Amino acid sequence: MTTMGDASDTQLIAEAYAACASLLIQGKDAYREATLEKYADIEEALDHLVIAAAGEQYLCR
Repeated sequence: MTTMGDASDTQLIAEAYAACASLLIQGKDAYREATLEKYADIEEALDHLVIAAAGEQYLCR
């Protein structure tokens, strides 16, 4: 995915749902660690973590 500013709503929603599934399987700490390891750029990693947090708050419940 590109940065949050470049992504379409559809891409963001799809990533949020995928994050929900990953969070249910891995748990928050493991998901965070995997995301930080996956993206070398900390800002990109934080973008993905923000999407995951929003997905968890609004979509996973």
